Amino acid sequence: MASFRPLPILPPRIQLQPGAPQFATVIIETPPRKQPEPIQIEFDEGLITRMQEEIDVWRNKFFQLELSFQINAGELKKIDYLEGRIKVLQDAIKQLNIENRAQINQNEILRVKCDELELENQDLKMARLENKRLRELLDGAHDELSQAKQIIANYEDQLADLAIKDQVIKEQKDKINQLLVEIEFWKKRYQQLDTDRIKGIEEFKKSSETLRNSQFNELRRSGSMQAQGYQNELKNLRVQLERLQQENNELKDNIHQLESTKNGQNSQFKEVNTKLESSTKEIKRLNDILLQRGQQNKQLELRIKELERQVSEKNILREEIDKLKQQLNDKNKQLQEQHQQITQLNNRIAELERLLQESKQYKEKIQQLQTEVAQLKAIIQGKDEEIAILKQKIENLTDQLKEIDKIIQEKYALENKVAMLATEIERKGAQLKNKDKTIDELREKLDQNNHTLAEVEQLQQEIDSLHLELKGKDDLIKELDQKYHEALKYQEQVSQLETQVFDLQGKVAMLSSEIERQRIKLDKYKKDYDGQQVKINELNDMKFDFESVSEALQRYRSQEEQQQSEFDNWRELLKKADLESSELQKTQETLSSEKQIAQDQYEKLNEQIDQLNKLLQEERAKIEGLHKEIEKYQDMENKVYEMQNKTAMLSAEIERRSVKEKTKQQQFDELQQLSNQQKEDLEKMTQIEQENETLNDSIKKTHDEIASMQKLLDETQQKLENVLSERGNLENKVAMLSTEIERQSYRLKNKTEECSQLNEKNQELQGEILKLQDLPAQVEELSQQVEELRHQLNEADLKQVKLTQDLDAVAHEKAQIEAEIQKNQDEIKLQQQLTDEAKKQLQNFTEKFKSVEEENSQLRALESKLSEYQMKTALLASQIEAQNKKYQGKLDEMAALQQNYDDLKAHQLDVEDIQGELERNLTILNEKDKEHGLFEKKIQELEAQIKQLEDVKYQLESKMAMVSSEVERVKYKYEKLQKEYEENHQRLLEAEEELIENSKEVQALEDELHHTQQELAQTRKAV
Repeated sequence: MASFRPLPILPPRIQLQPGAPQFATVIIETPPRKQPEPIQIEFDEGLITRMQEEIDVWRNKFFQLELSFQINAGELKKIDYLEGRIKVLQDAIKQLNIENRAQINQNEILRVKCDELELENQDLKMARLENKRLRELLDGAHDELSQAKQIIANYEDQLADLAIKDQVIKEQKDKINQLLVEIEFWKKRYQQLDTDRIKGIEEFKKSSETLRNSQFNELRRSGSMQAQGYQNELKNLRVQLERLQQENNELKDNIHQLESTKNGQNSQFKEVNTKLESSTKEIKRLNDILLQRGQQNKQLELRIKELERQVSEKNILREEIDKLKQQLNDKNKQLQEQHQQITQLNNRIAELERLLQESKQYKEKIQQLQTEVAQLKAIIQGKDEEIAILKQKIENLTDQLKEIDKIIQEKYALENKVAMLATEIERKGAQLKNKDKTIDELREKLDQNNHTLAEVEQLQQEIDSLHLELKGKDDLIKELDQKYHEALKYQEQVSQLETQVFDLQGKVAMLSSEIERQRIKLDKYKKDYDGQQVKINELNDMKFDFESVSEALQRYRSQEEQQQSEFDNWRELLKKADLESSELQKTQETLSSEKQIAQDQYEKLNEQIDQLNKLLQEERAKIEGLHKEIEKYQDMENKVYEMQNKTAMLSAEIERRSVKEKTKQQQFDELQQLSNQQKEDLEKMTQIEQENETLNDSIKKTHDEIASMQKLLDETQQKLENVLSERGNLENKVAMLSTEIERQSYRLKNKTEECSQLNEKNQELQGEILKLQDLPAQVEELSQQVEELRHQLNEADLKQVKLTQDLDAVAHEKAQIEAEIQKNQDEIKLQQQLTDEAKKQLQNFTEKFKSVEEENSQLRALESKLSEYQMKTALLASQIEAQNKKYQGKLDEMAALQQNYDDLKAHQLDVEDIQGELERNLTILNEKDKEHGLFEKKIQELEAQIKQLEDVKYQLESKMAMVSSEVERVKYKYEKLQKEYEENHQRLLEAEEELIENSKEVQALEDELHHTQQELAQTRKAV
């Protein structure tokens, strides 16, 4: 509790008038006394009687003067005391002037510092511009980096395409080599057959010539018609021979064409290799550029961090400059007010009884305010809990929005897959059309070639694979439909979230209205408290006036009985003050207990805040773990997707190679059968001619097969290019998805940064709470400082130095210091008033001292006559000393009463502390209102995101409708193609039946030829 040193109360000035009765009367001023006339001594009885009477008169005067002497001695002591006080005050005024000069010098130093800080502020602005420029450069570097990454991705795609093309080229080279081997084989076979044919023709010519020479007449007689038939058959054989030669020439041309295509492919392969080398060089160059840009980016990031640190330091310096400027302005204002208030003095007093009565009322009001403060603290605690609940709900909503974002990404991926499937279906439809064309071409060639059935079977297998692919696409479409229904379910969850957000908005509005109502209530309490504070100040002023009046009354009261009655009254007042002080002590104890309770509640709130921070950290750790798991899952999905693509490609390649091997095996078997049949048929001339014809046909068919295989190779090459292009599109889409994932991760990073910023704000609030926890200790320090200030003000020594030190020590608590300064200024006014009164009293005492000196000069003239009265004077002195002791006891009682007044002042300080606590609570409520505003902004942002999600949902629904219609259209095309395939298959069966019939006819012709050959042999034998 702060104490107040009692102000000195001057004793009354007592002076006895001549001829007055033997009791003291108090007068304000003593009129100047006249000089007594010189005494003439005559030695007669009349003179003696007159002298005796005069002695009696002088005796009375002596008694009066003795009393006045004692009183004047006390007054002289007081004068000495007041002179000492005046010197002390003059020294204090000099010290204040010195301190003012020091303060002016300090202000000049602060102005110089302000100028320096302004220069630093200009440097800070330049640094900000530099930071902005560097940020722009960094953004440009990021853009270039993203472009370089895109270029690298494109080059990687091109490299993958080139690798696939290289593989395809190798396969084509192998095929070409195989075809060249087969061509060489057929060339040798053809040359052998040609030589055999020439030999057969020569033998036939020889036999025909022998037949002409030996049996010409017989043949003419026996079978002129048969010879004519043989001639016709020979013509036919010649025609067939010419046709075979023509086909041989065509086959040679085709061989030359294949060799030219081989050379062209080799040149293309060389170009591809050169492009590949140039692309690898370009990739290396881009990698070097990327490394260089990465180093530049790191340097720029370090530079940016350094500039941001400098900016933060300069912002702190700027805030300190602003604070110093504000402190400088405040101190200048305070100095001006102090100079003005030192010159202006106010005489105010407070009635003690009224103060005591109203202090009871103030105690009750203070208790009410304390209960209301406790209620407001409970309300604030409830609001904090509700805010924590709202924060948790908002975090849950953000998590759900993240899940919805993931679902939307999956929808985008599904849409992309649907579009890809649609393009794939169209492409497969085009392939089916191409297959239909090839089937039509094969149908036209069916009458001439039996080996086209293998190709038809191959086409059938491809059609079956297309059917399987279409079935897989249908399954994928079903899966997309299922995911779309799941997305609709998530949309229902979004609507539920919207309702929850609406409910939360209603709760936030209710909370804001409740906080506004509590703020209005606090403003009302604050106004009431300000009014009560004004009344307390008025009572203090009235108390001061009452003290001055009591001192004046005490100076005017002269009789001891009246003084005794006054002292009795003071005793009663002292008892009342003691009772009031005991009550104030009790109230102070209750306030301290309530303060302890509030401190405990405050500590509980801090513990709850710590628990919430721990929960927040745990949730953040969980979120980071989930992000890591999500990244692992995404990596696994990418790996699975790559493996699936690789397995699909490998399975397709295996199937394709197995089909080719089957076709080649069939061709080899067929060629083996043909070779065996040709070996058997070479025994006879006609069979040789027939086999030559069939071989030429087979060569033509193989040529056709080679052309068809080349066409199929071109088609597969086209398919491969399409697949590669689709793969490039897929890789581009994967790149887009990766960029989208990076964007989402960046958003997630922003969310985590927002969470960290909120955590930092929470830590700042905890720091402020810790500062608020230190307030009681600071209040005690301030109370001690106030006690020291009051002690220094009573002594009027080094007041301004202590005040400036206190201002520097507690600059961050400006409001409380201003209140203390106001109190100090009032006390300075009181001290100045006392100083003026002391000066007036000193002036009066000097005048009275002059009169006393005159009277003492008269007394010195009568010393010789007054020696006999010294004993009586000593007795009177002892009586006066006892009276002074009694008076000193009364002064002690007045000091105790002043102590009670100091206790009331301390109670007033407690009231001011409660007011400061109310103001702090108001600031806390304002901060909570700001937090509510931030939460409302976040809720509005969430609502905007939900609206965007609704728009995305509408777009997805429209796209899904389009996709479903496209799927129906593709299904219709597929059914149509299926029907056409069945019709073509039926036609193939019919063609096979026709081939069987043709083979039967050929067999019959061969039998007939064999029969004719036998007849020819028989005729030869007969001849």
